[in-house]
Amino acid sequence: MPTLPPFPSYKPSGIDWLGGVPEHWEVARTDYYLTETRNSVSQELLRGKKVFHYSIPAVQEVGNGIVEDGENIDSSKTVINTTTLLISKLNPRKGTIIVAHPSKYLTVCSGEFIPLVPDGMEINYAEYIYKSEAIRQLLASQVVSVTKSHQRVKPDQIKKIWWAFPPLPEQHTIADFLDRQTAKIDDLIAKKEQLIARLKEKRQAVITQAVTKGLDSTVPMKDSSIDWLGDVPEHWEVKRLKYLADLLNGYAFDSQTYVDDGIPIIRIGDVSTDIKWDEVKRVPHELGVELKRFLVEKHDILLALTGATIGKSSSFRYDQSALLNQRVGIIRANKINQRLLSYFVLSASFSKVIDFLCYGGAQENIGREEVGGISISLAAAVEQEAIADFLDRKTTTIDALVAKVETALGILKEYRTALITAAVTGKIDVRGEGE
Repeated sequence: MPTLPPFPSYKPSGIDWLGGVPEHWEVARTDYYLTETRNSVSQELLRGKKVFHYSIPAVQEVGNGIVEDGENIDSSKTVINTTTLLISKLNPRKGTIIVAHPSKYLTVCSGEFIPLVPDGMEINYAEYIYKSEAIRQLLASQVVSVTKSHQRVKPDQIKKIWWAFPPLPEQHTIADFLDRQTAKIDDLIAKKEQLIARLKEKRQAVITQAVTKGLDSTVPMKDSSIDWLGDVPEHWEVKRLKYLADLLNGYAFDSQTYVDDGIPIIRIGDVSTDIKWDEVKRVPHELGVELKRFLVEKHDILLALTGATIGKSSSFRYDQSALLNQRVGIIRANKINQRLLSYFVLSASFSKVIDFLCYGGAQENIGREEVGGISISLAAAVEQEAIADFLDRKTTTIDALVAKVETALGILKEYRTALITAAVTGKIDVRGEGE
């Protein structure tokens, strides 16, 4: 990555959080160069049409808009008739920002975006300004919190930011430089992410092989009569989960009972190996006594029973008291090694049968009865312990490799952000940087 010099001379910007800027840059407000455009189209006029929709989820997930049926769009939208910079008002720390282009379909964007059209300004340079850490921190400091997951900034705080602007040709130079350099970084990031995905696939493959076939590849096998299990060791049994574990559902908590300081509730979004305790919803402590049958115990297996993350599981490894919310299930082993059962739930075989058993329309579900009917190939207790020990060792090794790659990935992402910020704030001079 390039090591670039600063500019020859700087001047005070008059903006505390921006500091000194190159002497020939002009300090102005962003609305001098960027004009908000609002051409709304009602939900009714979208019906019967194919629409290219820049929604917040689509931009975050695929980095673009997506084609949708107008029937599925549930509110009025802003029409995109020209190349437009879209900046999300929602959760500014996420930096949901994109340059939107009209497509062959009617092109619209979510009302959560501020649509800005440049005048005398390079739009790609403007995009990099709003993607800089300097702007992210500024907007994050100005949020109005509806909930912890829905924080917004007021439109004027996005449209009217004081900044220092280089001449237009230099804006082109900076944007081109950042296009080249971020493309290189993004390629490295993609390779790291692919490596992490392969390691996680290997982890699941090791788990699946061990929990369904055992550790000795030479033992005689038999047909389990279960399609998704296949052959299993001849001396193993095949039993349904309901005979090996207690299966519990959560309680339907009313959101009006939520408090700031109380007992945590484990909801679907909290089914994770690392629960973010400062973000979980809470209810009064007295409900922990009244609803004690819904208390989660250490080593319980948590299972998402509905929605996009259906089948996602984790082992509850905390001493922290918590209540179980509706549509999260608990699998609590009683006649099987708990660690082995946790690994079985992480296996590809378990994922396959969950996919098969899901029911429902727009939102899939699975119930306690379906989970209890899942068949498990079961070794004797001593062999269960040996398999769990083996998987503890193997997964620990793989997890350490994943953590190492994730650290390198984090450094690359931080460098990318720092490079953008340094270039658009004038801390480095990229004018002499060629291809």
